[in-house]
Amino acid sequence: MTWELLNKSKELFLLSGDLNSMDYKCTVELKGDIFDTLRLTSVLDEIVDSGCICKIKELKVGEIRSEDSYARIKIRSENRKTLDDLIESLKKYGATPVKIISRTIEIQGHIVDSLTLSKILDMIFNNNARCEVQEIKIGLEKKDFSYAKIKISTTNQQIMDNLLEKIIKQGAVLVEQ
Repeated sequence: MTWELLNKSKELFLLSGDLNSMDYKCTVELKGDIFDTLRLTSVLDEIVDSGCICKIKELKVGEIRSEDSYARIKIRSENRKTLDDLIESLKKYGATPVKIISRTIEIQGHIVDSLTLSKILDMIFNNNARCEVQEIKIGLEKKDFSYAKIKISTTNQQIMDNLLEKIIKQGAVLVEQ
């Protein structure tokens, strides 16, 4: 089997399949001594051997021997069973699936000219969260209100809670899911 290592936007991709046909996704993380024990290498080998593809989303190397290293890897597969079997197999290396916490907010008013939308997006990104602008409507005239619906995602409940508290103070409303 051949694979390519690509460097795009400071992210590493291991490709063994067609990126466009990969519908099923999961993110796993590895912590501890993942380099000297070859756990990271073993995980990447299993991913490629399974026919899945992966993107190393985050990689931290411990600066001294007593510091843990960390890797967060997004895996994509053409088929749910292959992905589920792979995730189960990766557990023997200490890989654990990452739970993604998502909430959706809505904000309306003069959110563009007051920079409210920009402030909210800055808060999200500055707290290592991600977002997807699901809908946005910009008022055509000064008197018209604008509207945005934004899905916020993170792996940490405390970060989400703190973010929502700050964002609601900016006038956003939490959309019940």
